[in-house]
Amino acid sequence: ALIEKSSGVADDPAEQATASELAERFEKALTVIDPRQAEVFCMICLEGRSNLEVADGMKITPAHVGVLLHRARAALRERLRVGEPRREKP
Repeated sequence: ALIEKSSGVADDPAEQATASELAERFEKALTVIDPRQAEVFCMICLEGRSNLEVADGMKITPAHVGVLLHRARAALRERLRVGEPRREKP
């Protein structure tokens, strides 16, 4: 699993179920966004790497890393919205 489920997050079963559902939705969203965006997001936000480390590893500029991260966050935000209709692209 991309996201480790923490055993101490909540003792309430309803909260645990909600957290588990969100983790599953997040993992699925990571699989449907652009793969390079997902890779940058994971390396920076989940692994704690710097933009420069990611840029060096992917052989792209740090500025492009920033663009990919911004796009990844926007794509994930759109897919994880709850209770809002998804906008269709023209």
